Amino acid sequence: MLWLNYPKKKIIRTKVKWQTLMPDLSLILLAIAFPITSFIIDLNDHRADWFARSGAVSAIIGIVLASRSIKKHNQKFFSNIERNDLGKEMLHTSVPQLKIDKWTLVLSIIGTMIWAYGDKVIELFLE
Repeated sequence: MLWLNYPKKKIIRTKVKWQTLMPDLSLILLAIAFPITSFIIDLNDHRADWFARSGAVSAIIGIVLASRSIKKHNQKFFSNIERNDLGKEMLHTSVPQLKIDKWTLVLSIIGTMIWAYGDKVIELFLE
């Protein structure tokens, strides 16, 4: 249990304002609004046409968000190499970006599930 006595190193996170993540937040809202709107349309029309397809749109938005996040993480990686060469502390991912990344994963999974089983969900509501 000797490792418990080591002092914990403070994590230094990149400072990113939510305003700089507005494109990502807009895409997340679109990925949420599209299935909700399609669900309502399908219930009003009494058929299962659009809800399942909206899951594909949400999944594609999740892919776009994930690729944007990977680009940001790559930039941070190379920035940290330079910081290390200068003897500076490594910067970790900002809290807002971590939240965006978590929402991206959740929306991608939910979008894929809607894409696969959305027609069955609508049929349950129409019975």
